Amino acid sequence: MKQEESRVEKGYKKTYDENGNTIGVLSYADYGYGVSWNGEDVIFDDETFELKTKNYYKDGVQIKSEAFFPNGDKKIIFYNPRKKITKTEYFDSNGSSKGIMEYNEQEQPVSGTRFNYYDGRETKYENGKMVYDKIMNEGGHVAYEKTLNISQNKFYVKVFNGDGSLHFSYELPDNAKDDKFTAEVAEYKNNKPVNKIKFINGIIQNGKLTLHYDSYTKTYERK
Repeated sequence: MKQEESRVEKGYKKTYDENGNTIGVLSYADYGYGVSWNGEDVIFDDETFELKTKNYYKDGVQIKSEAFFPNGDKKIIFYNPRKKITKTEYFDSNGSSKGIMEYNEQEQPVSGTRFNYYDGRETKYENGKMVYDKIMNEGGHVAYEKTLNISQNKFYVKVFNGDGSLHFSYELPDNAKDDKFTAEVAEYKNNKPVNKIKFINGIIQNGKLTLHYDSYTKTYERK
């Protein structure tokens, strides 16, 4: 048995693990069945029946939510005590904490590290500014890495091949805009520089390459 519910006045839902231990007790509002009020609402995957999420309520307001890996370990914790996300905490598949991100009143990242498990992306922020960005490929290698040098107001960008070897590297001013940058891109083979490709105001001057931006990639080629 995993869950039992009472639909009478002051209804509740209790959830148990495979050993019969209680892992969640949720009470419903007095004025209507189905309105979560206090406690933990445990949700299982519809197809696999694995533990999926666990939502915490206080006086009818959701204050925290936890997402889980298929093995039952925590994946992400969302803290939203004022109906807005104030903090997220990320874990790896063995339950160890990977990073914490804090947010402002507009739910924008301010300080810390956050992860996107779907595209293997890791970003770091300081004082509301992104200072590090990394994307992993399906093979577990780094595909793209961007690091801010605060003292020089420059981003150092590296783009990697599928096997993890370096493909391109270049520098960008902190205030450079996508498609409008001026830079000299170094091309690598066997992790050694073999060519340099110039951009002026986002227009490639020689060669061909593909660059990664925050939400898309673009291929440049001199016609």
